[in-house]
Amino acid sequence: MKINIPLDSVKKQIREEFRIAPLVTPEMREAEDLWMQIWTGTPPWANDQDRTINFAKAVTGEAARLATMGVSVKLSGSARADWLQERLNEELIPFLRDMLDVGCAAGMFLLKPTPDSIGLYTPPEFTITAVDNRKRVIGVVLYDTKATPDYYYVKAEYHRYEGTHYVVSNRAFRLAKGKTAASRVNLDEVPDWVGILPDAVLDIL
Repeated sequence: MKINIPLDSVKKQIREEFRIAPLVTPEMREAEDLWMQIWTGTPPWANDQDRTINFAKAVTGEAARLATMGVSVKLSGSARADWLQERLNEELIPFLRDMLDVGCAAGMFLLKPTPDSIGLYTPPEFTITAVDNRKRVIGVVLYDTKATPDYYYVKAEYHRYEGTHYVVSNRAFRLAKGKTAASRVNLDEVPDWVGILPDAVLDIL
């Protein structure tokens, strides 16, 4: 479950930890926030006299419907293909229209497959750090959040290519509620993150 926490107060420390710089400008981030406010029916200009009919939601919903109409994916030929087909049938295809609806409103979205589900990430839940000459994302940080009565926790998951390797680094940060400065903590401080490797390297050749 996504938790609405002040991510911006933690992102500076995450950038310093990974020595990265976001490709998206502050102006773009403001625009993304505005788009989502409009899509959810809460634009900054709405009030008791000036109400919204939420036409933006109708537009993105129709765009998503047309784009996903009749979508199907068929994989076969191996046990892995069978497993992937099952995951797609259960976790992606039934929800693809809704995911694309949100993605149209947010301007972009990322999907992260796991053994149990396929997670949907929209700005500001990820930061793009690098693209190749074909504008394909080759570096990104995903943010997952948890909360306790006293603290917010943020897990920064940094994916990138380094030569012939695909590298994933995980770092956890703790932010006291009402504060603006976070501290680095061990991943196992959050039960759901126990066992996650701080760094993993995959050979892509």
